[in-house]
Amino acid sequence: MKKGLIYLILCVLLCNYSYSQNRTVSKEEFTEIIKKGNRVYIEIPDDVSRAGEKYFDTYLTEWGYWKIVSNRDEANFIIVFNITNKGMGDKKVSATFLTKDGIEFLKSKNYKVSTTAFNGYNAYWAAAKKIVKKYFRKYFY
Repeated sequence: MKKGLIYLILCVLLCNYSYSQNRTVSKEEFTEIIKKGNRVYIEIPDDVSRAGEKYFDTYLTEWGYWKIVSNRDEANFIIVFNITNKGMGDKKVSATFLTKDGIEFLKSKNYKVSTTAFNGYNAYWAAAKKIVKKYFRKYFY
């Protein structure tokens, strides 16, 4: 009897977890979440990405489409800003969009940047600039 009850509880928990992980966002929800003027929380997954955080914040603020908030609970959605080292000063940058419940509803393509004199030998600055100019400004205007 106890084993059966434990299995039933585990099954219910796993089914709920699976549903929440596979849930999608409707077109109406998507439009409402990303509309101009909404609040966004920027999540930084690691130290490499953190090195480009201030540049990303600056470019998003200058663009002015969304308001960046410092508290996740105040946001309409979350952007996970990710920079990956690719060696020899090269970086790969991407952004993943999440609902407040953690459901992924959009992901940018990966953009590659290199450390060069044209970007002041700062690939983090170049990565933030490139994703805002090449992806955010084009996709959301």
